[in-house]
Amino acid sequence: MPDKNIDPQVVMTTMMGVIESTLAQMSGVPATDTPKVEEKDIVEYDGKLRVNGVTKFDSPSYISVVNYYLTPADMERHKAVKGAAIVYIDVENAGKLFKALKFPFNDDEDDASMKDCCGEFCNLIGGGFKNEVANLGYVNLIMSPPRNYRSYITEGVEYSTDQKKLFEFSFFYWKRKAIVVELTLAGIPMKR
Repeated sequence: MPDKNIDPQVVMTTMMGVIESTLAQMSGVPATDTPKVEEKDIVEYDGKLRVNGVTKFDSPSYISVVNYYLTPADMERHKAVKGAAIVYIDVENAGKLFKALKFPFNDDEDDASMKDCCGEFCNLIGGGFKNEVANLGYVNLIMSPPRNYRSYITEGVEYSTDQKKLFEFSFFYWKRKAIVVELTLAGIPMKR
């Protein structure tokens, strides 16, 4: 069966629902502004999605990314990527965010611990989105393990190069933008 593009509005509302339900687990931490969603042009270089946290915050950030594939073999060969979910967490608020989500870490000054927590958060968001897409009648995508970085990804991120737009979701806590999630998803087959 040919790949079918999911209505962009459905992609956007599905991911927003996943992120909001994950953040709802942060008891006692109110958002300080309404979440914002924007559709943006993909900025690519050498066939990869450019990823730079400096464009999201006025401070360093932790970044985690997962990719989506149709088969485990595609994932192993880094072939036929269908999408990417990228999570950016403002370094200034990462410890407070992960503490509110009850993620275990030793020290919010330890980059390795904070990157691991960012990866765990990305895994929750990315996996939740993958499951919701399957619930909409599409094939169950294969999701890569999260890869974690600080501030930028030099080599860029694989994505389906037929995609020209992505969604950017911004969430505000502690009177500043604290979380940004980017999502791009190409056409995928419906379940048979």
